[in-house]
Amino acid sequence: MRALDFRLLGPLDVVIDGRTVEIGASKHRVVLACLLLRAGRTVPVGDLVRELWAGDAGDRAKATLQTYVSRLRRQLGADLLHTEPTGYRLAVPPETVDVHRFRALLTDGPGERQRLHEALELWRGPALQGIPADGLHELEAPRLEAERLRALERRIELDLAAGQHADLVAELQVLTARHPLHEGFWRLLMLALRQGDRQGEALTAYQRARTLLAAELGAEPGPALRAAHQAILTGEATPARTWRPVNQLPGDLGAFIGRAGLLADLDAALRPGATVLLSGPPGIGKTALAVHLAHRLRPRFPDGLLHVNLRGYTTGAITDPAQVLARLLRALGLPPAELPAETAALTTLLHEVTAGRRLLVLLDNLADPGLLPDLGDCAVLATSRAEFALPRAHSCPVGVLTTRESLDLLTSLLGDQVEAEPEAARDLLDLCGRLPLALRIAAANALDEADLATHVTRLRAGNRLSALSITGDPDAAVRGVFAQSYQRLSPAARRLFRLFGLIPGPDITTPAATALCGAEATPLLAELTTAGLLTAEDDRHTSHDLLRLYAAELGAADVDGPAALDRLTEHYASTAVAASSDWLIAERAVLLATVEHAAQQGPYRACHQLSTAMLPDLFGHGLSSDLTAVCSAGQQAAAKDGDRAAEAHLALMLGEHLMESGRNDLGAEWIDRAYELTEGVPERGVVEIARLLAAGFRDGWPPEVLTEAEDLSRRCAALGDHDGQVGATSVLVHGLWAVGEIDELIHQAELGLALTANTGDQSGFLAALAFGQRERGQLEPAIKRLRHAVEITENSEFWHSAMSMRIWLAEVLIDAGGDAEARAIAQEVHAQIADAHDHRLRASALNVFGVLHRRAGRLAESLGCHQEALAELKRDTGGLVDETRIRLSETLRTLGRAAEALPIIEPVLFQPGRMDSQVVAIRAVLECAEVHAALGATAKAVELGERAAEQFRRAGSSLGMRRAAEFLGGFS
Repeated sequence: MRALDFRLLGPLDVVIDGRTVEIGASKHRVVLACLLLRAGRTVPVGDLVRELWAGDAGDRAKATLQTYVSRLRRQLGADLLHTEPTGYRLAVPPETVDVHRFRALLTDGPGERQRLHEALELWRGPALQGIPADGLHELEAPRLEAERLRALERRIELDLAAGQHADLVAELQVLTARHPLHEGFWRLLMLALRQGDRQGEALTAYQRARTLLAAELGAEPGPALRAAHQAILTGEATPARTWRPVNQLPGDLGAFIGRAGLLADLDAALRPGATVLLSGPPGIGKTALAVHLAHRLRPRFPDGLLHVNLRGYTTGAITDPAQVLARLLRALGLPPAELPAETAALTTLLHEVTAGRRLLVLLDNLADPGLLPDLGDCAVLATSRAEFALPRAHSCPVGVLTTRESLDLLTSLLGDQVEAEPEAARDLLDLCGRLPLALRIAAANALDEADLATHVTRLRAGNRLSALSITGDPDAAVRGVFAQSYQRLSPAARRLFRLFGLIPGPDITTPAATALCGAEATPLLAELTTAGLLTAEDDRHTSHDLLRLYAAELGAADVDGPAALDRLTEHYASTAVAASSDWLIAERAVLLATVEHAAQQGPYRACHQLSTAMLPDLFGHGLSSDLTAVCSAGQQAAAKDGDRAAEAHLALMLGEHLMESGRNDLGAEWIDRAYELTEGVPERGVVEIARLLAAGFRDGWPPEVLTEAEDLSRRCAALGDHDGQVGATSVLVHGLWAVGEIDELIHQAELGLALTANTGDQSGFLAALAFGQRERGQLEPAIKRLRHAVEITENSEFWHSAMSMRIWLAEVLIDAGGDAEARAIAQEVHAQIADAHDHRLRASALNVFGVLHRRAGRLAESLGCHQEALAELKRDTGGLVDETRIRLSETLRTLGRAAEALPIIEPVLFQPGRMDSQVVAIRAVLECAEVHAALGATAKAVELGERAAEQFRRAGSSLGMRRAAEFLGGFS
């Protein structure tokens, strides 16, 4: 167990295993502080971006944040800082952070005085000192300081009760000087002086406080301070303080299910004087959560729990903050006749009545932030369908239940049915979208069915929104709850909501929404978000699945729907043509859905234009399945549009991608289709080169393909067709690489480098040249070439090439003994491809880790890496699969498990008709020889070793010849 100590109550201080870790970079300190304040819980990316850059976050903010996290991970340890689907989590116990230790110590009961002393000793200066984040200093730091002052005031009260008045006077004199408007400290100073028989000084202190309050605030002292003054004047033993606690909370649920992480977050945030806003769509369970939390925190607020339903989304809504204040004051026992009419006067009166009291006010269904009055020392817990930016408030979005929580809720409602019919129960979760209201309604209706599966079938087959209701109970109807918000909208916002239900993508931005509705959408989206019908993060607007279904139900009758969707597709197509890489990445899921929808429904021209514009992003990130889908959809749309050039281009892209994925036969078919479509057009030369490359991979690189490539290169050179010559040379390089003709490969790669300045072509020729030099044993030149390839692809559109070059560089560095640098490169690549869908890159990185583990003697870890890599490649064929089998066999053999290695490596030797890396195939022969030797089959081992040596010699691989000679030398 590592010893961890994180300190935020003063300057940031990090101590791990007794060693101070310096977090020097200011932005890194901000990220770490945010993670520590929510230790053990996921901090959303959006929250971190807002703290780092406030309103000035650029397009690369998330990528930059990823870099900060990566560097922090290296400082703290990979086991502490985790990447989660929605953000980042610091996996440390809360008690290792001084903020959480401080708060944990602030509890009533026996030993409270000692706990308060311990809590206050944790403070080493102002909270979050030296952390340059305006948001933290506007919200978190003042909140922590207020908690410190309340704890300090309570500690002094208990010290006074223990007779420590003589020691407290000097401390309280300092505190009243530092906090001259803090009436609690003046009151305690007066009591301490009185207990020391210094009544005159106590009365003087009161007059000083009264003068300061009048000068600074224009106000008289509050009730508590006046009561202390009166007690001193009359000689009472203690100030008279009468109070009757009030509890207006609705009843708690019998068994509240789930939300453990959210409850812990809220528990930490909801302290006296704090404001917490629970936000989320209708039916998400905000009120149930708020009521349960308030009941749970009752001991923290012994002076009262008040509740006001603002009815913000139904009839009879409260529309004036004065109404809220008057209700609270009446609940606290003030006669209605004595209440002033003006909001300001009501606010002052509430502050006087509740000063120093620990009260919680629950404000349910807040639709307008202007209705939230200043409630002074009261803690405020509000619920709303909108995520308002309330001043000094802790905002807490409430999402759907997790799958486990949803199943637990169903079990609490349906009992053994859930365990008896687990598949039906999970189907019910999906149909309800894990929305608590929908789950409770569905469970209530399921009790009337013969079994759960029957209810699920009925729910799926019929009108789901109609079925999710309870007859005779208007409050128990999902559509009715949604309609409350919909009916309050303006006509234009209603129309946009209906159209939103028709869009194929998962979310929509403001520019896209503007195109969809044909009018400026900014105010309409704000209205929909405020109503809780949409949620927004970084201008991406979406909704719960059932709300989306409700919108689609309304939109189905909208005659403008098809035309609106056409406008949306045309917007995406025109924007994508000149869009940045960041935009394409952010919109990827939306664009994929749009292309697939438009391929069937139109507009066809915009569909294939959008497909073409998406290809660089998809190729650059190695998104294989998405590439296939987009090329197929675009090719269909181009055929329907009658655009042969676009159809040919997309068929060519699809064919080349399929070839790269190892599906040679299918890829060649698409390239042949592109060849047919380009008959008689200049672009046919490009397709001819692709067709030649496809023939090589499909047919195992027969000599006639290489001969045709050589002839094509010469013809292009004679005609001055520079691009054609580069393409033909690239075909030659691929073929020579595959058949293992090292000398000619190096020659053609050098020629290709001299012919082109194109980054993509250059990186391919550099990689081929490095491969040849590596096989010759020229490791330093090979490393130099690969560093150059990494450099030119690093910040280009060729993301996939950049990752591949770095992995190859790591492999050659291992050959040269540069394990430390290789490990750093592999770790960086692995982190960067974490969100990509490129299984081949992941497998390559895992192989590098596996080799490094084996070289360090960590054989179990090595075995795991290679096994995981082979699992990634389960549907693939080709050199990478063979390479992975070789690596896995090497590790098994090193573990003394040669018998298990043999069936892993032997299939590589029997691949008729497929050749994409002869050198890898020869290495497999040598590894098979090693396995046979380990099994004691000496004759077979020598036979295979000699075969590998001869094949390495013919290929010109000095590196392979040396390894084969070393192996055979063991038998001489």
